[in-house]
Amino acid sequence: SHASHDTTWRPVTGERAQVRDHYNALTISLVKDDNPIYRMSIDIRAYNEGVALRYAFPENEKGTYYRVTQENTEFAMPVETKAWYAGWAQAPYKKLELANWPDEAERPLTLELLGGIHVALLEAQMVDYSRTKFKLSKDKPNTIVTAMHDPADLISPFATPWRGIMIAESAGALADNSHFILNLNPPSKIAQPDWIKPGKIMRVMTQTTAAAKANIDFAVKHKLQYVLFDW
Repeated sequence: SHASHDTTWRPVTGERAQVRDHYNALTISLVKDDNPIYRMSIDIRAYNEGVALRYAFPENEKGTYYRVTQENTEFAMPVETKAWYAGWAQAPYKKLELANWPDEAERPLTLELLGGIHVALLEAQMVDYSRTKFKLSKDKPNTIVTAMHDPADLISPFATPWRGIMIAESAGALADNSHFILNLNPPSKIAQPDWIKPGKIMRVMTQTTAAAKANIDFAVKHKLQYVLFDW
């Protein structure tokens, strides 16, 4: 089935006063051959900024419990594609070919194709699901595969997180199109968001009372609005 969507919404904070959410959608409905109560759909959205897909399981009449152990979503890239690889959050980045990675890559994963085209592989609407990074296919060259950290135990109805593929003619354009990720997430459920105010944050890395007081004093002196105690 096909559908289209074109609306605008106003974020509480950010670089834009309003964001356009404009895409064409395709839903592929599937059913298990030997038991018709097991249904699944593949949801696909095409934006100007990229495409996204996810797997959705409608409500099962028996309230069936599902254990998702792997998605096995593949991203086949052209030859000589390079990736800005990072093995964990806040790790140093290394520009590597799609071969012999030391471990799984964090997301989002930015790629550079021949001719200057840039791609970002990312996820959105990641709720009640397993952390999913990227790894190289063992038998297909230049192919990236999703890698779940552990199984996700779910009851229908549910949908997996969106797997997004942003595409741009430069690395900077990927950042300009970051609203693509926002549009893949559900709208805020906060009815009165007036109390949400942007500001600067001071991060406390050492968990001691003395360090906490020193960081609070520093934040007050320099008019920083927030303090984060990072355990």
